[in-house]
Amino acid sequence: MFLLASATCFGHEVQSDSVTNALIAIPKNTLTIADNSGKELHLPYPYDESKKLTLNLSRKTVKLINDNEQVFAEGQYTEPKGQNNGLYPTGHWRYYYSNGTVKREGDYMLVPYTWVDTLIVTDPITGKEETQLKTVIKYTSIKTGDWQYYNADGKPSHTTHFD
Repeated sequence: MFLLASATCFGHEVQSDSVTNALIAIPKNTLTIADNSGKELHLPYPYDESKKLTLNLSRKTVKLINDNEQVFAEGQYTEPKGQNNGLYPTGHWRYYYSNGTVKREGDYMLVPYTWVDTLIVTDPITGKEETQLKTVIKYTSIKTGDWQYYNADGKPSHTTHFD
């Protein structure tokens, strides 16, 4: 019997948003079984029913769009090896206001980190409990470099630097 007693994560501060979270939640097997054409895959966006994620499988790009094909976010993604689930934003990304002007833009970088699970294993015969540590390499996307932010009228607002 395995019981997850605790988990500890050591790593870089994660900068995520709803688009990042939606990509990470996509099972990789969805990419191979849902679209045999290898071109585009349309998935529901879990945070807003009026929008969908459109993935270009050959170019590894994604767009968050509504029914009128208006783009709210666009960028690239990657699939880390050894991960069962998750697509992670990488490269240059742009987010847009509903009026079509750029809201913010910048780069994401894929970063591995170590995840340590503490497991309590109980011997079914003796009932003796033993604590084991299991180390796993996981991934996350973090903002990197300069991110430019804009007002709704398209004028630059500020820049934030991420190391």
